Amino acid sequence: MCVCVLAAFGLGGCRSTVDAVTGTEPRGDIAALAWLTGSWVMVDDSSEEHWTRPGGRSPATPFGLVDSGDRRATFENPDHDFPQRIIYERRGNELTVRIEGVENDQPKSQEWSWRLSSLGAMP
Repeated sequence: MCVCVLAAFGLGGCRSTVDAVTGTEPRGDIAALAWLTGSWVMVDDSSEEHWTRPGGRSPATPFGLVDSGDRRATFENPDHDFPQRIIYERRGNELTVRIEGVENDQPKSQEWSWRLSSLGAMP
């Protein structure tokens, strides 16, 4: 399930122009998110994923980049059912992804953590 969530709601729908859904302009350049690239292994060793530079997919659920900093990026789509927010944060060789939103009128969140694999270490 995490692979689908990340692929469908994460980088595939991000863009570097004014977001048509939220009407906000991103606070960073999509190219600056290259720190997400690499081969990642779930902390519990249950799966491995290979992430490439943001390039977009079709069809994608649009999530606008609303905040970015040093190895942290937040995307939002307040009109999406769930999640409405996706947060990527990298600390050293660990990547944490958190999705947040409201489902059935209740706050809900999920979080996954990966460690960088020796197969595809990227900056």
